[in-house]
Amino acid sequence: MLPNVDDGAASWAETLAMARLAVADGFSTVVATPHQLTNFVHVPIETIRVRAAETTRFLADQNVPLVVRAGAEVHLGANTLSCWQAGYLLSLGEHERHLLVELPFESHFPFDDLLGVLRERQIVPIMAHPERNRALLAEPRHVADLVSQGVLMQLTAGSLTGSFGPDVQAFAEQLLADGLVHFVSTDAHGPRVRPPLMRAAFERVCELAGWRTATDLCCRHGTHVADGGQITVDSVRKRRRVFAWWPRRKAA
Repeated sequence: MLPNVDDGAASWAETLAMARLAVADGFSTVVATPHQLTNFVHVPIETIRVRAAETTRFLADQNVPLVVRAGAEVHLGANTLSCWQAGYLLSLGEHERHLLVELPFESHFPFDDLLGVLRERQIVPIMAHPERNRALLAEPRHVADLVSQGVLMQLTAGSLTGSFGPDVQAFAEQLLADGLVHFVSTDAHGPRVRPPLMRAAFERVCELAGWRTATDLCCRHGTHVADGGQITVDSVRKRRRVFAWWPRRKAA
């Protein structure tokens, strides 16, 4: 949503259009996550921080009630650990509680060393769009292995509605059925292509897993992270056990 940063909005006009769509869909806060450490781009922390603040002020001037917070999507590679230790990477909402990471699309990159350092600092990694990773599609067991190590999983909303094809949708639904999903995100890139919309995915999760799970994955967990709270694999597991006996509420 940040204009002229990375592969998102190409102008302030696109930012405004995206923000209006998001507000109409029920959003009041978003965390912008430009890429860091990819082969094509690395957006510095200060650029993200300044542009997020500028975007929030711009939207307020346009009477659009949406707060934009700073974050990043960090590409995992050989230099990720050293860049984190050097202070080059941005946590979600700048709260130093969660780090959004993505695997190379063609492979499952081991990052045990980084996980160990994050655990020492009580920072929880969130894996972006695991359902779209070809290596994980070929070896789904790796997702459960990562979750067992404390990695949270975030699906892209469009994956649940078929935007990335039937194989990705089937994998996303299987991860949901297996209890391996902790967030659903728009992964928005523009007002027309991959817009910031969640409602259709929310309704799909309602169909597959019930209203309470849909509310947690599409609303509650993300809001908690954006506000500086902490979500962990254990906290999600405990909440699910508490409410396991409650009857499911269907979408209206």
